Amino acid sequence: MANWSWDAIHTRIIKPESAIKRLHKDYAELIRNPLDMICACPVSEKTFLLWHANMMGAEGSRYAGVVFHLSLLFPNDYPLSPPDVRLLTTVHRSHVYGSWICLDMLETHYTNELYSGWSTAYSLSSILLQLQSYLFDDKDHKDDPEYFRPIPSRVKECVRNARLYKCSECPHNMRINKPWPYTPWMKLRLNGKFKPKPATLKRRENAPKKPKKQKNILNGEKFEDYGLLEGRLASVAIEGEWIEEEWEEPAQDEEKNSLEQVKTLLTDLPMEVLVHILSCLSEVDLKNTKMVPNTFVHQASLECCRLFDIKRDPMMCFHTKLNHLESVLGIGINLRRNPISNVLSYADSPLDVLSWKAYTDHRVVKGVWRQPFEFWLPLYINKEHAGRAWPLFRGNCL
Repeated sequence: MANWSWDAIHTRIIKPESAIKRLHKDYAELIRNPLDMICACPVSEKTFLLWHANMMGAEGSRYAGVVFHLSLLFPNDYPLSPPDVRLLTTVHRSHVYGSWICLDMLETHYTNELYSGWSTAYSLSSILLQLQSYLFDDKDHKDDPEYFRPIPSRVKECVRNARLYKCSECPHNMRINKPWPYTPWMKLRLNGKFKPKPATLKRRENAPKKPKKQKNILNGEKFEDYGLLEGRLASVAIEGEWIEEEWEEPAQDEEKNSLEQVKTLLTDLPMEVLVHILSCLSEVDLKNTKMVPNTFVHQASLECCRLFDIKRDPMMCFHTKLNHLESVLGIGINLRRNPISNVLSYADSPLDVLSWKAYTDHRVVKGVWRQPFEFWLPLYINKEHAGRAWPLFRGNCL
């Protein structure tokens, strides 16, 4: 079994070609599996390490139909280090300070806590998914007293700035309704076909029966007492009487309310067990777990989303994203000998699929969640792969 004795992989000077190759893999994955209400691309072929992305607020959220622009600057040693993410149009959210986002997945200050910090298994898609999930999560988690409560005026200011933003680094210009990067779903949403939250508006008894209709009051921006409403028509009482707003409760809430006991049982489970359970769900069902108003369950679902691309194609190196046709795949492994007899008595492995190229060229000696290992052992996948793996096995394992 091959073995490296490097103490730290960051001591090497890594050329940007390695990061660019990995980003090409990430880009291909993003094109094959487009993300809902997210698009991203490099600013130019000459600066492939600098990417810009657009995210649109989810239907029913306080930012519904609004396009937010951000930049991602990838380092030369990506994926060993995370990208530098900056919000070019800020979002009113906890742990967001102007353009900077304080998110543990973008940090390399590692701790012993499982599933925390940056992992080389993350891809462009998983980064964008987590950012979207965090920035636009406005569910009211009533069980968490420290959960973020937005200030309506700040939300309104963020929306206004996003709709007037013109980027100095790319063609993105919302002043003329020209987002960049651009995908067809943006045209559908920006043309007013994005459905808002269902709502009924009631008049007081002294209000006139027929309210006056004013055209093109877009999204209720002129009404301080309203949230951001979707649609191009707004009704206003003739004499300015107060209009009360009453939200309809989705039918699924009745079912959710009947599962309170189940949620309580889930919170009694250790985080590792809960993550393992949720990892068995499909990607669609995994996203739906965000509807559960419990911070503990919600955090576990986020950890599962981080590994969605690994779950999609397990026979792929978590670091380089090379499959078994492009490189010999194996796993990291540790061997322990009896201190008295010197007989091999114990072996353990993080069981994360790693390519020979990542182990030799990139000197990766830690698993997805930084579990260290000393050796690399090739896997048997099929006859063709075994033919390429056998020389490595003979030269390094026998």
